[in-house]
Amino acid sequence: METDISPAPILSVFLPSDLNVASLLVVTGEDKAQVFLDGRPYKSQTKGGRLLISNLTPKKYAVRVSEDGFQDVPEQSVTLYKGQQSQLTFRMLASPRHSSLVMAGAASGTEVFIDQVSFGMVQPDGSFSLKGIEPGDHILELRKEGFVPKRMQEHFSAGSMLTLGSAETVLEADKGGLRINFTPADASVTLARAGETPIKVSDGATMTLAPGAYTLSATTGNHTQTSIIQILAGQTRTLDLSFVPGGMAGWEVPGGWRQDGNVFVRKGGGFVFYKAVPSSGTFIFSAMVRKGHRLQWILNGRDDRNYLLYEMDDEFLSRSAVQSGHSAVGTKMAYKTDKKKFRTFRIQVSSSEITTQIQNGQSWNVLDRLVIPGVDLAAGKFGFLIPNNDEVLLANFNHYAEQSLK
Repeated sequence: METDISPAPILSVFLPSDLNVASLLVVTGEDKAQVFLDGRPYKSQTKGGRLLISNLTPKKYAVRVSEDGFQDVPEQSVTLYKGQQSQLTFRMLASPRHSSLVMAGAASGTEVFIDQVSFGMVQPDGSFSLKGIEPGDHILELRKEGFVPKRMQEHFSAGSMLTLGSAETVLEADKGGLRINFTPADASVTLARAGETPIKVSDGATMTLAPGAYTLSATTGNHTQTSIIQILAGQTRTLDLSFVPGGMAGWEVPGGWRQDGNVFVRKGGGFVFYKAVPSSGTFIFSAMVRKGHRLQWILNGRDDRNYLLYEMDDEFLSRSAVQSGHSAVGTKMAYKTDKKKFRTFRIQVSSSEITTQIQNGQSWNVLDRLVIPGVDLAAGKFGFLIPNNDEVLLANFNHYAEQSLK
């Protein structure tokens, strides 16, 4: 100690230090961060975003920091030297508080629900994404018209992304219902999709079917008629169908035909029309001209001045269109038969086409097929044209009406 006595006395004290210590300044930018030195928590936490630790033994330290609500940051190393202060800076990032959902390969237009709340639709490319989902277990549901809804319980973790592919998001097509009531009860009725085994239909039974187009076939006696029916997902249809053909009672003047055993005879009468309008369906009959030059029948008959006229003699089937009483140039199809013998015809009529066939043994030969764009060929009536001096014999006449599947 050195003492200097003067008019203004001053006491100077020199305390030489040779302590073997160092200090460390830890900077985090966040308060209340816990600092660890060589894995041991330091007694104090950061304040004002920093912590100064003094009186440390000079050496190499492993330093890390942590704080609730923040992501873990990499540990750092520092070597402290006697009498010096070192600094370490840590970049603290807040931990994500929400989860997210990403879907790929899902059906376009699928609506996505989480806990019964809709969050939008799957895009045309099959993608969907959603952020800000609260962590925890949630019910994820996918809904699309025509498909069975799909429900899944999924766990969403904070800061994580749940990814679902086509295998997880595929939806099963909803099924449709069909009930057919039909007569006669002994009709054989089946349904079939292309490439699949036909399903036998029981009268009055309800069937559950996959959506799509089905061919409905009904066989009564030796006649089979077919129609196309659409099964729609989620819908149940009931059809009341009659496969009983119309017979001789369906003529506008049934009494004009005289029954002679199994044959009906008509002499003259001019235009003899059947009542069915529209005339869509199938006409099957056997006919013979007992008196006259040719067998004549009418299709799409609006009245006695507008119709399609078919004429068949021993060598030709002729067809012509009559409009306002004037006959247009017709078409002739060669086919040799005997008009004095019964010939069996099958005429299939739809709004777009008329097909005329003649029976040849066990098979049918197509004589004519008519299509007139823009003309409803079933709008008019079917009938015969029997001049007054002609006589026609008719047997096994049936009209199988086209089935309405609406």
